[in-house]
Order: sequence, then structure tokens, then C-alpha cells
Amino acid sequence: MFFLIFLNRKNFGKLRSHTVEHRDSRVGKISDMIAGILVVKLYAWEDPFKTQVELDRKKELLYIKKSALLKALNMTVAFTSTTIVSIFPLISFYLLGGVFTPSVIFSSISIVANLQTFLNFYFAFAMMDGSEALISIERIKQFLLLNEIYDNKPISSTVDHELINNEVICQISNNASFKWANNTDETILSDINLEIKQGELLGVCGPVGSGKSSLACAILGEMDCVNGNYFFKKNSCSTENLPLKVAYCSQIPWILSDKNWFNTVLQICELTEDINTFPNGVDTLIGERGVMLSGGQKARVSLARAVYCDADFYVLDDPLSAVDAKVGKKLFENCIRSLLIGPNKGNYGEYRKFPATVVLVTHQLQFLPDCEKVLVMVDGKIESFGTYSEAIENNSKNNEFICSMKEFIKSDQQSSDELKDNLIEEVIDQNTTNNKETESEKTSLVDIEVEKDLSKEIFEIDKNHFDTVFSSTFETNEITDEKIQEGAVTVSTYTNYFKSGVTIYHLFFILFLFCFGQAASMITDWWISVWTNQSAAQQAENGAFNASLYVSLAVFSVFSSIFRSMFFFLVCLKCSKYLFLDMMNKILRSSLNFFEINPHGRILNRFSKDLSTVDEMLPMTVYDYLQSCGFVLGAIILVCLYIPYILVLTPLALFVFLKLRRKYVTSSRQIKRLDSASRSPMYSTVPATLEGIITIRAFGKIDWFKGYFDNLQNENTKCMMAFFSSSRWLGIRLDWVVAGFVLAITMLSIIMRHFNSISAASIGLVLSYTFSMLGTLQWAVRQSAEVENQMIAVERILEYTNLPSEAKEITDLRPPPDWPHEGCVSVNNLSLEYPGSSKVVLKDITVEFEAGQKIAVVGRTGAGKSSLLQAMFRLVEPTAGNFVIDEINLSSIGLKDLRSRISIIPQEPFCFKGTLRFNIDPFGAYSDKEIWNVLELVELKLIVQNMDLKLESKVSEGGNNWSVGERQLICLARAILRNTKLVVMDEATSNVDNHTDSLIQNAIRSQNGLFANSTVITIAHRLNTVIDFDKILVLENGEIVEFGNPYKLLMMEGEGWFKGMVKELGKEAEQNLIEIARKNFEKKK
Repeated sequence: MFFLIFLNRKNFGKLRSHTVEHRDSRVGKISDMIAGILVVKLYAWEDPFKTQVELDRKKELLYIKKSALLKALNMTVAFTSTTIVSIFPLISFYLLGGVFTPSVIFSSISIVANLQTFLNFYFAFAMMDGSEALISIERIKQFLLLNEIYDNKPISSTVDHELINNEVICQISNNASFKWANNTDETILSDINLEIKQGELLGVCGPVGSGKSSLACAILGEMDCVNGNYFFKKNSCSTENLPLKVAYCSQIPWILSDKNWFNTVLQICELTEDINTFPNGVDTLIGERGVMLSGGQKARVSLARAVYCDADFYVLDDPLSAVDAKVGKKLFENCIRSLLIGPNKGNYGEYRKFPATVVLVTHQLQFLPDCEKVLVMVDGKIESFGTYSEAIENNSKNNEFICSMKEFIKSDQQSSDELKDNLIEEVIDQNTTNNKETESEKTSLVDIEVEKDLSKEIFEIDKNHFDTVFSSTFETNEITDEKIQEGAVTVSTYTNYFKSGVTIYHLFFILFLFCFGQAASMITDWWISVWTNQSAAQQAENGAFNASLYVSLAVFSVFSSIFRSMFFFLVCLKCSKYLFLDMMNKILRSSLNFFEINPHGRILNRFSKDLSTVDEMLPMTVYDYLQSCGFVLGAIILVCLYIPYILVLTPLALFVFLKLRRKYVTSSRQIKRLDSASRSPMYSTVPATLEGIITIRAFGKIDWFKGYFDNLQNENTKCMMAFFSSSRWLGIRLDWVVAGFVLAITMLSIIMRHFNSISAASIGLVLSYTFSMLGTLQWAVRQSAEVENQMIAVERILEYTNLPSEAKEITDLRPPPDWPHEGCVSVNNLSLEYPGSSKVVLKDITVEFEAGQKIAVVGRTGAGKSSLLQAMFRLVEPTAGNFVIDEINLSSIGLKDLRSRISIIPQEPFCFKGTLRFNIDPFGAYSDKEIWNVLELVELKLIVQNMDLKLESKVSEGGNNWSVGERQLICLARAILRNTKLVVMDEATSNVDNHTDSLIQNAIRSQNGLFANSTVITIAHRLNTVIDFDKILVLENGEIVEFGNPYKLLMMEGEGWFKGMVKELGKEAEQNLIEIARKNFEKKK
């Protein structure tokens, strides 16, 4: 028995390790899919993701199945060990000539039965659980052994700190090289030499993938310096007694107070007007990753967070790309140049006594002349560093990027200067008025205690869901609290669980197997009683028959138990398999609104912990319960046959048991639901924290987030503690009741034996079953309650299998294979409301786009630009009207046909974990040659060719191992590869350099361009990128206010909407744009 237990433990450990490996892979892919669900739906990529996840699930189920068979064997051994072990001593006793007497036989069986409880239940399952614990400990150990970033990271010993100027904040010297932690092979930055002094504004520029963001992380200490020297000052230049405060604004905004300062930050970061439109102002929740905000709002919120903390050193990674030219100029002048750099640099300089040091990574080259220092990155190296004039002149005559940079700045300089003057004058006028009204309330920044608890103000993290900060979704898509069921688990939950994988006949067969198996075990024990009742002479005469029949019955009982347990576990596994498939299908078919109102962790909880419970814990508990019930029922029947008087006490005992069970289940069931719900915020917090870990470390808020996670964990631990305590409450009371019941049976047995109403052998059989029932009865009651607790996981999964779905993927009316063949778009009386909102966001839109036209959709935040795209892709179904493309009504065709025939380049490029090939062509529909051609067109070919795995190169979660610009080019490659007649672009060039921007714009406009014959609809924030388009569509409050050729709109009499937007850029910029529009208009006449 010990050998079998140890063998099972060893095998189970190996299987468990494989199961966890494939489960991690599956959950990781689902997590990645949920994070990028917008891209999945826009590209109609549900099928390849479903295939990938199901492949991992299939491998996971293979090992779960093997583990289940081992568990079935363990359960068989646990419940039949008394029979198995008894065979050898009893047969040996018979062969040695012993006479079977009740005192000898049943006392021996009772001893074996007692050993069964401790050896086969406690010890066997402890060994199995121990193997799981060892695997978990090993996984935790591997994580703990990873390299760490220390707050007091030592600086290279070759640096003489005393020789470093006190004004130097950061110094990297001796041709330093940097690599990411735990990546021992690839050096990302090399030959780095730079010095950043107090109060400097350092502009960092360079082409896509040149290492700009990596340099920012290296400055912050997020990368390992493998060569050269790295120095970062620990104390503020203003005083040696205070640590240097650092702020970081990431390229992909990570969204998670003295009132005057707070309001000033909102005003400087151009957020005041946005917040005034939010339903709850600054207290409006925005969902995970700021899903409710526009790209520009996310960027400004991220910048506001950095500004608000009043740091000494700022690293701003391309914060101006997602906003239009006017807002970008305001942010640069008022926020970066004036407020951060400090005194006498502009209107807001009064708020700082000491200038901050700012590292500005940017693709907006027009700001570089205003920087004290400029650094140009090319291929992970510093191409040029110095003042602006030095950076563009020294050793750079042959550099393509710097040449294009000089041309761009030269053409942009005049309009930038004028716009700068206009903006400063405008803000001074505004602030003069504001200062007169609030002069008495003005407070110097150094006197303001800005280190508020972030949980109390604008960066408040909701204590329930980690869904923070701002929202621009007005009346729709508010994050909802997780629904917690109340009351008993319904009968339909049980029936739906089994109906998902088997039929009613399977269930009847399972019940038959349990009854038959218990009967076989009882008949075996009954035959022992018959044997011991025989006289010595009868035993001698019938010994061979008695022994052979006993062995046959025992073996039959064991094998029937093995078959029963294996069949039951396989049935449960089949139910779990189809429950997962149903949930996966429903999640993929759910509307985008579902993912916006439900946090990432809440959805992931169903696919991880809940599914794991249904896969592994529930079958064990249900089997244990049914087996225990069968044993108790059989024992009661047997006892009642020999001691009928016990029938008087049995109903009373059952009444007490059921009363205790109901009282326990009422509380434990709800505690279990709270336990499941309290786990979701932890699942949301971990990925969100990892996503923003560089920002968190830069702000020095590690301890705060650790404390926040500890609080979440404590809430979950409270539920677990309450659950375990309630279990012990039940266990103690059941022990008392069972002890009284057993005492009654024992006393009745003694009395009946005294009056010769029962034989000694029968008493032995009764007492043997009674003592075995002592633990089994209370265990059956506890397991019945545990079954209901674990069925809550099924309840939560079934909740997701009943989610409302989007429209059909494929309908009977399918478009022709070459649709759209021209690209004509007609919008007819289109109106749109978001789910759960009464506000009409698009109002009676009617417009037509001719084939091959380049259309720009412009308007202020909240005008309805994104809503128009959502209506086109049917992410939200129109409440009235329709889209017609090439004479086909989009509402009449399936979503897969619609979304797979239109190309889109989203504003926020998202890549999925996997390979580069999968991210470009997940269906495997294109050849290597076609993919390489596309990569060459988007200028990624050389980068990919230099990678060891080429098209199979790895892409991490969210594409974080590729720069944002490279991810944007990957999205462009997807659109080119599809080669459709309709292309939609949502400000797709905001995170790329001017050379790459020109490449994309040329693809759109040129007669030989990639999209020359396609209709292109662009959501535009920067007017200079769309001024030469064929038509401009201006939206305001969900309505069309202007539509026509940009030159005609600019030449309209009076104050037009588009004319006003251009005029805001300044007189010189206005004249330049008018000239471009005029030339393009005359060219196309």
C-alpha cells in the first residue's frame, strides 16, 4: 500500500507540473486576448485565437485526464483498502488452520478499518497534496531567484563621485552598454555617453526602433549597465537632505492635493474642459488601462500625474504624439518649458523655486530647438549629442534621419514660433484674469504638501476593482460591481453542469455503479459474518469454498470500484471540457461593451481559479460525497436489519444532521462566493501593476502598491479564514452527534445480545460498520456542503455561458468574394446610442464617400469620430439608419464577413504574445514571400532580418519587446497584406518619426501608393496630415457640421468649423495649410 501511495505521488507530481505549464500558457493567451479584444474584433481574429487557446486546453486536459485516473485509483484504494488488506491476513489465518470467531475476525477488521482512515485518506491525500505544494514552491522559488532592481543599486566603482559636478543629475560614460534584466544575450544600447544637469531640457529623438524609450528606461535604472559607468544622483540639488524625486510619463499612458495646485495641473495639462464633461468629474471611473478615454486624454492624464507629484527629475516618453498641434504646443510651452523647467521660463514658472530636469523623448521635432540639449538615437547608439545646432551638424551629414529632421524643422520653424507667441500671449491673458480673482489664495509650490495619499484624490484606486481616475464615457460603460449570487445553488446549476457533457442515461448509470459497488462491498463483509457464524467443523468442511468465494467477492468489489471511479472522473472531465468551450465561445462573441464594464481580472478569474476548481476539485468532492453517502446508507440499512430499534433514532439523527448542514451551508456558501469575488481584484491588480511597473518605480510608489495589494489579499484571506472556521464549527458538532448515535447502537447491541436476540458475528458486523460510519457520516455531511460551495464555480462559469452575443458571424446573405470591389461608402440617416445610455452620440448622419477617395474625419473630443468607426464595424449596433458599402447594407451581413473585408490601422497598436508571423498573418493565409514584401514596404525588413528567428521572432505580451513605432508599422503591414478596397486609419502615425510618417502618408496619397486604389477613412487629430485629402468630414456633438474639399471649406465665407480649427494653429500655419490645400485642389481639377 505504501509503495502504491509513493508511486502515485511521484507520477502525480510529474503530471501536475505539465498541467500547470499548459494552464499557464492557456491563461496567458486568454489574458492577452482580453487585453487586445478591440483588435481581435476589428480584424475578425476570433478563430485563430480560439484555436490557439483550445490547443493549450487540449494539452492541459490530457494531463488532467491522466491525473484524474490516478485520483480514481487513489479513491478506489481509499474506500476498498479494508477489503484489500483484509484478504491477506484472513486467508493466511485460514491456511494456518485458524478458526474464524467474531472476537478474532471483527476486531482485526476494525483495526484495519481504523488504519484505513489514517493511512489511505489522510496519508495518501497528504502525499498527493504535498506533491502539488512542492511544484508550487518550486515555481515560486524560480520567481524569487530572478534578478531584482535594488533601490540602493551600487554605482560602478570606477566613478569618482567627488569629481562629478553637483549639478549633474545623471551621467553615463565610458561607452556604456545596457541590456534588459534577465536577458543575457542581447545588448539594446551601446556606446552611450551623456550628462544631464539640473534644470536642463534634453530632447531625445530618432527613427522608429532606435532605442529612445530604452534610453529613458536606462536613465531611470530599469536596465542593467553591462559596460561603462552609470551614475544617478540620489539627492535633490536644492538640498542634500531630501531624496531626488523622479516622475515618469510613459509612451503608452498607464492609467490607473492642495486644491489650487491640483486645479493648476489640470489647467496646464489641458484637462479642465474634458473633466467638466465627465458625469462625476474627477471621480469618474475609467476602467482598466483607461479604456474609456481617448488616446489624447490618456496622454494628458499620464502627463498630469507626473506633473502633480512635483518631482526634481522628469522622464517624458513621447507624451505629445497623441494630441493635436495646438494642444501639443500648449503642453510644451506651459507645462514643460514654463512649469517644469521653472523660474522665469514662462507664465507658470512662479510655481517652482528650483528648475526640474526634463528628458523629453519625442517624434515632434519642432520642439527640439527649444531644448538646451538634443540627443539623436540611431540603432541603439547615440548618433549625435549637444546643443540643437551641434546635434544636427556634427558628424551627421550622411545620416538620413538627421537630414529629414533638418528639413522638417526648417519648414516648421516659422509657424512654430508664431504659434508659440500666440499661445503664450493667450495663456498670459487668461491667467492675468485668473490671478486677479485668486491672488489671495495663491501658494508657492514648495509650501504645498503634494505627497498626498494617492488613494484620496484624482489618482484614487477604487478599493473594489482597481479601476481608476478619469472617464470620458459620459453616461455609458461605467464599471459595474461583480454580481454575487445569493441563496442556494439552484438545481439548474447542477443539471446544466452535467447536461454540458453527458445525457441523463449517463447519470443513471453512475448512480447504478455507486449502488452496485456499495452492494458488492457489503456482500463481501456479509460473507465474512456468515463464515464466522459457522462451527469449527463446518469451517473445516467448507473452508476452500468459503475462502475462494470471499476472495472472488473482494476482487469483484475492488474492480467494480475502480471502474466506477474512472467512469465518474471521465464524465466530470467531459462536462468541464464543454463548459470551457461554451464559455470561450460566449466570451469571444460578447460585445465590446462587456469588456469595457468588466475588469480584466474578473473575466480571467473564471478561466483560471473557477475552471481549475471545476476541472480538479469538484469531481473529487462529488465522488467523495456520493461514495460516503453510499457507505452511510448501506451501513444504516445493515444496522437496521440486525437492530430494528435503531429506526427510532435514525430520523432524529438525520434531522439534526440536516439542521446543522443547512445552518452551515447558508453561511459557507455565501462566504465562498465572497471568496471568489474578492479574488478578481487581485487578478486585475497584478497585470495592471506589471504593465505600469516602470512608472510605479519611477514615482517611488512601490510600497504604496504593495500595501494596496496586501489589503486586497487580506480581504481574500478574511473570506478563507471565515470559511475554514465555519468548517471547523460544523465538524465539531457533527462529531458530537455521531458519537451519540454510535453510543446508542452499541448499547442496543449489548442489550440484544444479552437477550440472545442477535448472534456475536452479527454484532461484530454491525459494530464494524458502526465504527466505520463514525467518521464517514459526518464526512458525508461536510462533503455535501462542500459540493454546494464548489458548485459556485460552475455557477460563475454558467453565468458567462449565458452572456448576450453580438450579431451572427455569418448570415445567409454573404457578400461576393471580391467585396468590397470599389470602396463606395454611403451612410444613411445613421443614429447611435451606447448600451445603457439614453444619450444619442450620432444624430442622423447622412454622407457618401466615392470610391478611391481619401476622407478625413475631424472634430473635437467627444464629437463622435470614434463612434462613427464603431458603428461601421458594428462594435455598437446603430439605433437607426445604416452603412452601405458597394451596395451592400452592413447590417444584413455577418460580422466576420464585414470585419475581415475592411482594413484598419488603430491608434493604439497592439501586438499579441506569439511570433511576428502570427501577429501579421494569424490565419497562415499568406506566403513568406508576401510577408517579406510587406515588411520591406513598411521598412521593417532589415530589422527582422537581423533577428535570429526572422518571421518566427518572439513577440511578448502586448508587444512590449517592440517599440511603439515598430508596433505601429506591424499594424500597417497587416492592412497592406489584406489589400482591401476600404482602409480605416485612427491617427495611425502618432508614434512614428517623420520619415516613417512620410512613408505612411505616401502610401495613402501617391498614385503608385499602397492604398492608391482604396478608399481611406482617417480619424485625424493633426490637421497637417489630412489637409491634402479629397474630403474633410467635420463632426460636432454627433452631427455633421461640414463636409467637402478642405480648400473649399477654408475658402468659405464667414466662420466655418474647419476654418476655425485651422485658424487656431496660428496665422503662418494657417497660410501654409491653405497653400497646400490649394495646390492639391488645383492638381485634382
